[in-house]
Amino acid sequence: MKKFLQNIIAIAKQIPEMPIAMSFIVLVVAGIVVIDLSLPLYAQNFESFYSNILAEAHGMLFDIFFMGIIIFWLNQNAERKQSIKRYMDDIDDLRYWNSDEAAFKNVGNIKRLNREKIYKLNLSHCYLRKTTLNKVNLDGSNLNSCDLSDCSLISSNLKNTRFNQSNLQNTRLDFADLENAYLSGSNMIASSPIRANFKNANLIKSDLSDALLMEANFDGACMIGTILEGANLSKSNLKGSIGLTVEQLLTVKSLYKANLDYDLKMKLLDINPNLLEETTNSSHKMTIGNQSEVHALQMSK
Repeated sequence: MKKFLQNIIAIAKQIPEMPIAMSFIVLVVAGIVVIDLSLPLYAQNFESFYSNILAEAHGMLFDIFFMGIIIFWLNQNAERKQSIKRYMDDIDDLRYWNSDEAAFKNVGNIKRLNREKIYKLNLSHCYLRKTTLNKVNLDGSNLNSCDLSDCSLISSNLKNTRFNQSNLQNTRLDFADLENAYLSGSNMIASSPIRANFKNANLIKSDLSDALLMEANFDGACMIGTILEGANLSKSNLKGSIGLTVEQLLTVKSLYKANLDYDLKMKLLDINPNLLEETTNSSHKMTIGNQSEVHALQMSK
């Protein structure tokens, strides 16, 4: 008997740690009490009692339907906000940390925030070197002083994004939308913004040396002090760009079929018309550009 009582006491101590068992015991005890008190009503006035039970059941269904949906929505919304805050806190914790681990963690957080339809992010001074961010949406984000060298941003939405003083060397920007972007003082050496949209972008003193800019759109872009030495601007649209000079254009590799303002085109025809023609040298570079373009199309798919 003593051993039996000890077992009962041990089981009773474990019950609070088992929520399902605890709930079942409470249900059984409450059921016994309620049924015991209701027995006289079952015998004397069952029809009235039954109608009251049905009325309460309908009220319960109403509560479950409306309160359940509202509570579920509030819980989901709270969990979403907590997740978003956690991802943003992770980005803050990784800021100024220049390592491959930090880069890939940053990419994961960016993609998760994109899935939550959060696009405007503070990524300034973040390390994203050699990462893949194709087709991400960073509209209005802050990427000032960010290391994006050797990164892939093919077909990404980078409208209104700030890249001031950022490192975009060797970065893939094929088909990227950089409309109204801020790229002042950025390093874009040997980058490949093939068919990229730079409409109304700020490119003051940015370095586009040796960049592949075929079919890129610079309509309304501010290009004061932009370095274009060795850049391939074949078939690009430079008409309407602000601050672009003949001196800048004379340093490029090719302007074959480029769309230029009339004054600039006339000056180039007088000084160096070969830039506007398809020469053997420029054809070779166009071949390289076309290969990059095909690769970009494959990556975007």
